[in-house]
Amino acid sequence: MKDHTELGIIDFTQKKSFSILLWKPKQEINTWLVYGDDLKEVVKGITNLTGRQKALPAWTQEGAIVGLQGGQEKVDAQYAFLKSQGVPIKAVWMQDWVGTFKFPEGVRLLWNWQLNRKHYHDWDNMVANWKAEGVRPMVYMNPYFANLTGNPEIRTNYF
Repeated sequence: MKDHTELGIIDFTQKKSFSILLWKPKQEINTWLVYGDDLKEVVKGITNLTGRQKALPAWTQEGAIVGLQGGQEKVDAQYAFLKSQGVPIKAVWMQDWVGTFKFPEGVRLLWNWQLNRKHYHDWDNMVANWKAEGVRPMVYMNPYFANLTGNPEIRTNYF
């Protein structure tokens, strides 16, 4: 079965029925309905179809994984504040490690997947300091690339 990426709407607003509206279906579509008395039962039903995720590593249960962004100074300040308040941080997740740029539709990440040293000028020391405190850096990536031709903040345009 090929991937199906056509648009559609599934409406669950009625108590005893639901509706599905698809635009331009090009092939047969298989659906599954999973239901349960509570969320745990629904998740169990879904994972019976999709498979179950492995248990998270033990370190993820030993403290907070915090999402910080905004460039070097802002992340340093947010991190220092959280530590000063006694937050047991185990990892810092940053999506803007690539830098940001104003596109016509708003501010977005520089989807070129290179560390942006203008946005994080002291990345190496920041990460080394976290490591010394037992904190892991986590970053965000996706399969998209933006055409960043002419953008002075990137070294190589992979678009």
